Amino acid sequence: MRTGISQVIAISGQFASTLRQTRGLSTAVRINSAQSSAAIKSQTDTKKWDLYIGLCLERRPVITKDLTPLEKRYAEFLTQYEFELSKKSDHELRHLADERLVEKI
Repeated sequence: MRTGISQVIAISGQFASTLRQTRGLSTAVRINSAQSSAAIKSQTDTKKWDLYIGLCLERRPVITKDLTPLEKRYAEFLTQYEFELSKKSDHELRHLADERLVEKI
């Protein structure tokens, strides 16, 4: 029966084994669920465990070829078009109203 830190290592090993299997890698780790569940059950009778797991996922950058001149012109057109159709903020509206007021004076 496992107790203490070896039990935590066994549990985290099970997690890593499952993670390796989901990523398509073969693993030679076999888990005896009857032993591990009995060890966990006997350990929970005496102490309460707090388990913490951290996971870091990294997305690889997507590398593409350079845009053609037509694609560049189209991207610039879309940027300008979206800018022209965008709504103005309150500050911009006040600024335009001030400019119109100055022109009238």
